[in-house]
Parts: sequence; structure tokens; C-alpha cells
Amino acid sequence: MAQDRNKLSQAQNAVETANNAVGQAEDHPSDKMVQQAEMSLLHAQAAVHQAQDESGSAEQLQDQLASDRSALSGTKNTK
Repeated sequence: MAQDRNKLSQAQNAVETANNAVGQAEDHPSDKMVQQAEMSLLHAQAAVHQAQDESGSAEQLQDQLASDRSALSGTKNTK
């Protein structure tokens, strides 16, 4: 049970970091910033997937990642 909470906490941190990276890419849409945001989203997705496997309570994190992916996609299209 404690491990499940730890996995979920790690996933939450990864999603928050990805959200910040996407925000930075939106503010400064260089190739480097977009690439860093994409890598952060991949890392967060893996963390959420692992947390979901462990606890099944990561649906809100999945929704946040989907929103961040959409925002990043819009950033890539405006460069």
C-alpha cells in the first residue's frame, strides 16, 4: 500500500514536471525546449503507467498528460 502511494507520488511529480516543461516550451518555442518537453512527457507517461498498474488511481494524471500533449502539439505547429 505504501509503495502504491509512492508510485502515485512519483507519477504526480513527473506530471507536474512535464506540465512545467510544456509551459516553458509554449513560452519559448525553440526546438530544444519542445524536445525537452516531449522527453518529459514520455517520462511522465511511463511513471503514470507504472502507478496505474500498481494502484489504478492515476486517471487524473492521464488527463493532465493528454492536456499537456495537446498544448505542446499546438506549440510545435506555431513555430
